[in-house]
Amino acid sequence: MGFWNIAIPTGILWFLNGVVITPIAEWLTSRKLALANVPENIEGMAEETREELKKTFTAYYILMDVLVLGIAGLIGGLLGYYFLGFSLSVRDWPGMIVFIAASFLGVAVVGGPKV
Repeated sequence: MGFWNIAIPTGILWFLNGVVITPIAEWLTSRKLALANVPENIEGMAEETREELKKTFTAYYILMDVLVLGIAGLIGGLLGYYFLGFSLSVRDWPGMIVFIAASFLGVAVVGGPKV
């Protein structure tokens, strides 16, 4: 396995996290705040409210991470590519694991990796 077999999937992970997953998680969090009539000014919030907000964002982030990366991994696997990647952030691990597993599942469905 070469350097590019890990570098490209890691780049895909980072790109999807920055461009797709984080904005969707932020949007879902802001929608929840709006529905709960919570002010958007985080500096004026109590510490416990800020912690609750961080927990809410993290929950939405992990949910979107698993969904988006699972779909991306499955598509890549169905095209015949398996992915291995890494992340330094603990909250990215569930999505990364699903990304890798879905790519291997897709490769198994099509009968083997692309040579």
